[in-house]
Amino acid sequence: MQFGSVQSQPALVLGFVLLCVLCAGGVRAEILLLPKPGDSVVGSVYQVKTTYGETAPMLARIHGVGYHELLWANPDVHSWMPGEGAQILIPRQYVLPGKIREGMVLNIAEFRLYYYEQSEDGRAQVRSYPVSIGRIDWLTPLGKTQVVDRLENPNWYPPASVRLEHEARGDKLSKIVGPGPDNPLGKYALMLETPGYFIHGTNREEGIGMRVTHGCIRLRSRDIAELIFRISIGTPVEIVSIPIKVGLLDGVVYMEAHEKPLEEFPVRVGEPMLTEVDLAAPLAAMEAQLPPGDYVIYWEQVMEVARLKRGVPVVVGWNREIGEPPTGRPELQWRVEPPESSET
Repeated sequence: MQFGSVQSQPALVLGFVLLCVLCAGGVRAEILLLPKPGDSVVGSVYQVKTTYGETAPMLARIHGVGYHELLWANPDVHSWMPGEGAQILIPRQYVLPGKIREGMVLNIAEFRLYYYEQSEDGRAQVRSYPVSIGRIDWLTPLGKTQVVDRLENPNWYPPASVRLEHEARGDKLSKIVGPGPDNPLGKYALMLETPGYFIHGTNREEGIGMRVTHGCIRLRSRDIAELIFRISIGTPVEIVSIPIKVGLLDGVVYMEAHEKPLEEFPVRVGEPMLTEVDLAAPLAAMEAQLPPGDYVIYWEQVMEVARLKRGVPVVVGWNREIGEPPTGRPELQWRVEPPESSET
């Protein structure tokens, strides 16, 4: 069963997820059938209730999402220990980033990698994985590259700058780190054409979904083990930064907003209203990412999604060409009521 085939059936999705958790110790990559041409929203969200002792990194690993992804979608949840009985939203629905639908696309703004492929029966599908990216002082480079080699049990050759960093902490690092528990590349790695950069596994699973690497792209061990045998030499890779994604599904407009890559820990004072500059970013995203059409846009919702930046697709409008607006969606209940009359 694939997630793409049960998007409108949350109970079946949740049952499938729980079965995966029980059988495999965690949810593996999502395998999502691509929607029809022009549409770009895939997957489904669902909720779980925490049990005693579950931590946020543990929940992220079990449900196949990244650490920051989980916290952004649940801003009222404790960043480490949610507590027993907490309702947690699992953000496994996405607006596909950009327009490329081949090879691998990494959107560093959402800490997520997309790999486009054909299913066994020839249908277009995408696999999605949470990743870690470069720290603020070791940025993951944007742009187009490709896979030039596939490595099993790779040696790590840390550059001089990394060795100096370790030495400053009193942790002397060898020029060559062989395979094993001390090798941050994990068991598998994909070498990129960009010199010195890899898509690889990890020896620190708890860091997935964070900005913790020296510029490389890090996946969970189970994810890179699945991905590496599907990737061929020459597979194109595009690394982008799209914090606001806009897409369609059956004529309905969705918006998904993330913190900018350098603002994982923004300092917010109260709940300020969006300024004119704040609205420019989602407006530009709509103009760049929506195909031509006659749209009705719920601007109050656009502003709210852009302000909260929870990383979950939300309905913000519809295309008149579908005939009528979507119904039964609570996020569309945005309207200005007339002021209540008062007797004087």
